[in-house]
Amino acid sequence: MRSFALLLLLLFGSCKKDHPEGLPGWLAERIDHCAKKRHDCGSLQVLEYEGLGRTWYYLNQRDTGSDELYTAEGSLTCSGHDIFIYESQCSAVVLDSLHPVRSLWTED
Repeated sequence: MRSFALLLLLLFGSCKKDHPEGLPGWLAERIDHCAKKRHDCGSLQVLEYEGLGRTWYYLNQRDTGSDELYTAEGSLTCSGHDIFIYESQCSAVVLDSLHPVRSLWTED
């Protein structure tokens, strides 16, 4: 009986996610990759925004200052450093026009 309980603990413990439910698959995979102990993703922070009629995901690598802005479908809209100031591909999306919804994940 004790080994059965241990097996259940290992089975259900291994299914623990480090992110909220309901994320797009591409984003959940990226977070899962970064959550593994052997990966360093530059102190990645993932934020969800709404605005301009859609959901956006803002990924910021705080160690490097690298920013990425994705649509919910996983399309990279723009990337770089200080993307909302210096990157021309972000001219159609101004962070001030987006509204923060929630912080999804932060790499420690």
